[in-house]
Amino acid sequence: MSRFDHVAAVVTGVVATAARDARCGTLVVLDRAPPETELLLRLLGAGGCELPLERVPAADDDPDAAAAAARGRRGTDALPLDPVNKTIAVLWPELLAAPVLPLADLYATQVAALGGSWSAPAQAYEIIERAGGIQAVDRFLAAHLDERRSLDEASLHLDARGRAPLRERFEAGWWWRRRVGVVPKLGARTLGIDLR
Repeated sequence: MSRFDHVAAVVTGVVATAARDARCGTLVVLDRAPPETELLLRLLGAGGCELPLERVPAADDDPDAAAAAARGRRGTDALPLDPVNKTIAVLWPELLAAPVLPLADLYATQVAALGGSWSAPAQAYEIIERAGGIQAVDRFLAAHLDERRSLDEASLHLDARGRAPLRERFEAGWWWRRRVGVVPKLGARTLGIDLR
């Protein structure tokens, strides 16, 4: 099984479980991150998702309104999906629009590897570039979150010019991450649970 097919199976399983738990029959993809939206749709197609899918335009400046509009268009039968990548979900969790984040365990670099590109809200690009680019930022996040290294040790992956602003952004998102409860879905620790 290819990496793409593996991810497709897991993402489709997670979405199907979320839809069943929420008693929703329609999936509404909030279309605010074109590379991630396209990747999510391809993954759900490859994974054999049987639920109807609808794309709803959404803007980063008002994610709650986008999720509410999605539900308003389809009623309580709709389950909004936010195709945000893990890098953005961790650093800018206040921008998350929907309770189901099917790609939230794929860093931006992994999204790019699977889908060809990645995206971020406008305010994120400058901070990411100052810190050394997306590769450095994802190495920082993986070192701290996945490998459980200290912030100081993980920060060594970052460009010195942008280290402080990125760490401030990471720490500022702590309250939101706890409120939203971003849970990895593709990691070795959760894979078995997600597919049961």
